[in-house]
Amino acid sequence: MAEAVAANHALELASDLVLVSMVLEGDALNIIKSLNQRESDHSPIGILLDEARLKKTSFNCCGVSHTNREANNAVHTLAHYGLRLGEDVTWFETCPPCIQSIVLFESNLNE
Repeated sequence: MAEAVAANHALELASDLVLVSMVLEGDALNIIKSLNQRESDHSPIGILLDEARLKKTSFNCCGVSHTNREANNAVHTLAHYGLRLGEDVTWFETCPPCIQSIVLFESNLNE
């Protein structure tokens, strides 16, 4: 469920920033598959996925792709952190404290 909520928030933020194209990546394969389908989702989180699918249509180009969790630790941690906050928080040009060590570790792996 966290991934579906995060996808909705990401699409809404990108729309608010008036972006014309974006790529949404996630490690929950069932969520990614659902977002790439045209049919309505009848799962317990179907309403969230239908809403995200509708938000995708506001972009000239909106790609949705799957990535392995090992390559997505920071995002996964941030999505779960966001669910516990109970309010919307956005960081620009800074790294959220809850994922600083993960981002530092992963950036060192890529050097």
